[in-house]
Amino acid sequence: MAYQTEQQERLHQACKSLSTICVGVDETWLDQTVLVMMELSSSYLLVEDKVEEHRYTTWQTSVETMLQDWSGRIHYCVNDRAKVLIKLALNELGCPSIADLFHAMRKLTRGLALELDHRSIHLKRRLRDGKGPETQDNAAGQAIQTELARVQQAQANFREHLMHINLALHPFDVGTHSAQTTQQVSEKLTQQVRALKQFKSVPAYCRNSGLPLPWYNSSPGR
Repeated sequence: MAYQTEQQERLHQACKSLSTICVGVDETWLDQTVLVMMELSSSYLLVEDKVEEHRYTTWQTSVETMLQDWSGRIHYCVNDRAKVLIKLALNELGCPSIADLFHAMRKLTRGLALELDHRSIHLKRRLRDGKGPETQDNAAGQAIQTELARVQQAQANFREHLMHINLALHPFDVGTHSAQTTQQVSEKLTQQVRALKQFKSVPAYCRNSGLPLPWYNSSPGR
């Protein structure tokens, strides 16, 4: 317990000495609701409050002491995009609200991947229901087969993009097994955002070019 207390005090002082921090906020449910705010570079818990409810006013009360004790700037707040947490970031913490990796990937796949899935299902249904002639020398049937092959290739390419995004955001480089720097992550992610924008611009791959990229507005080098 003495070691734990000592380490917590060291982390607390380290966080207080920083002029800018990045935080993550979430709500967990064990025996009761716990509101948590973590300083992401150190994993130090700035807030860990057991509460009866998780309304916006409850969050306000929980972060009030932390904000009074620390006078620096919060660069951004990572969360699961719950309305209460977005409002907390914008109004109380005075910083941008950023989706965590899971929810950013989910938003991305619900856009591009969903469109490709719908097109694939539609084309397969046309072939199955006989709306596209199946004879090898029939131009209409061959056109459907060709379009389906393009969509399936686009799905494979999109899955590869998702894999590279995950690798870009991983704490360690899988090739060198060394920790990635902020600059390395930024460069790799910017490269993948550009690749996805190019992917979206190909009509055969993505007809709805207006689908958003979750990281595009906050990614450097855009």
